[in-house]
Amino acid sequence: MDRVDLGVCEGRFHERDPDHVLVLLPGAHYLPLAPLLWFAREAAQRNGWSVLEVWYEFWEEDDWVEWVKSRARAALEYASDTRRAVVGKSMASAAAGVVADERLPAVWLTPLLGEASVVAGLDATSARTLLVGGTGDASWDGDIARRIPHAEVLELEGADHSLQLAGDLPTSIRILGEVTTAIDRFLAEAA
Repeated sequence: MDRVDLGVCEGRFHERDPDHVLVLLPGAHYLPLAPLLWFAREAAQRNGWSVLEVWYEFWEEDDWVEWVKSRARAALEYASDTRRAVVGKSMASAAAGVVADERLPAVWLTPLLGEASVVAGLDATSARTLLVGGTGDASWDGDIARRIPHAEVLELEGADHSLQLAGDLPTSIRILGEVTTAIDRFLAEAA
């Protein structure tokens, strides 16, 4: 793993195939070491992808959408000479329009479907997209997710914003496995 300077934030690059790079965009309080993103990286590397983890700590920003987009743009520019895909968690879905402009396949974990700019970005994509959310998450709306063009939807009954069920470790671990398997399959097909 190499630390890289993305200008607006730090990145960590895990090299496998230099021609295939997965850009991993964290949530506000869900960094790349958290389970969903950790195992997304594992799935990518298993499929031969290099992984660029974007590292930032979110503080209250007046324009949080542009703040997220600037970090996504920097990461995508860093990997611009490669075949790219994106996995983003929660707040990172504010960059859906940036990813759509680049026509990149993307997995959005718990996207903020109550935000009009996020839904507009998802609607604009022409690339394959996987939306993952839980019915116990206030930011998830399965009806909106299912109407997004080009999107496959994985909806998890009762799962919260971390895609867990509070106090139910066996089910939470099963959900983590289900999400990781879906990401693994998505990246294998995107390669």
